[in-house]
Amino acid sequence: MTERQTNQTEVPPPQDPDRKRVLNVLAQRRYRQRQRNRMQELERKTAELSGEGQRSLPRSDGSDSMSNEQLLQTRRQISPAFTGASAPRLIAPAIPNMHNIHDMDMQTNMMVSNPWTSAPPASMVPVSSSAQSDWMSGTQAVMNPYHGSPSPNSELQDLEISQFQFPDDALLNVFELKVMRASYDIAILLQCEETIWNLDFRRTFNETTSRSGEPLPPSFLPTEEQQLIPHHPILDILPWPAVRSKLIRVFNRAPEFRPPVCRDPYAIARLLQDMEDPAEGLRVNGPDGFDSDNWEVGQKFLLNWWWALECSVIEKSSASRVSRGAEHLTLP
Repeated sequence: MTERQTNQTEVPPPQDPDRKRVLNVLAQRRYRQRQRNRMQELERKTAELSGEGQRSLPRSDGSDSMSNEQLLQTRRQISPAFTGASAPRLIAPAIPNMHNIHDMDMQTNMMVSNPWTSAPPASMVPVSSSAQSDWMSGTQAVMNPYHGSPSPNSELQDLEISQFQFPDDALLNVFELKVMRASYDIAILLQCEETIWNLDFRRTFNETTSRSGEPLPPSFLPTEEQQLIPHHPILDILPWPAVRSKLIRVFNRAPEFRPPVCRDPYAIARLLQDMEDPAEGLRVNGPDGFDSDNWEVGQKFLLNWWWALECSVIEKSSASRVSRGAEHLTLP
């Protein structure tokens, strides 16, 4: 691996073939760094919570830092429910069954000894009337230090969504999908989206407008062969009028007078397969699939269908390949 591949941190210009690779490397570095930072933050929070839990646990010798009687006495001193004073109400009303004091002490001890509920006792927190009714009905919610805040997983997902983003020019283009999308859009425009997958279907095409009444793009206006000779609608999708006319005339011949690639009864399927070849089929380079200048032929399509292509189509496609670092097209 060269020094450029290992140490490059500057983003090359948009036309550089290494741009996508460098953007991918930088994105992976940022992603790993954010994961390390987030992991350290979670470990720190876990350590703090563990320390608080250890400080609140009873001593190992069996004696609590504060006995049950002392806790009960503290509650009596603070709570007006025990003293009968007219101080502001800071706790919920007393439990109806005051004979079972042991259960209340157990609940107090659990709140002190559990690190995940290490919040102040209910007697120290002002409560509303709705909370008082919840206390009386036995539906008081368990106190959670994370209540009202997102969980670590959802927080991490939100962080990734908000920060781990690529600029638009770094998005990967899947060219075979662009060809399929452009072909389907053209099929809708030419009113053959329902019949394009039927290999036995034949039609003549003489429409000059779409379903909405708008005129067709110049490169998709029907040729004389399209209007007179029945043919498969896949031929109407090709963006070059001269290529469409040649293919329609050839497929209209008897099989023994066709080129070898067209003699099979399902040669149309072979044409469609070569058009959608992911490596060397047809390619749409620009955003507008209705512009024939944005279409490019690959080496595999050229090897099988060179006799139907115009020299101008081959020259433009070869120049487009060279501009992005690919090899020239080679005739068989």
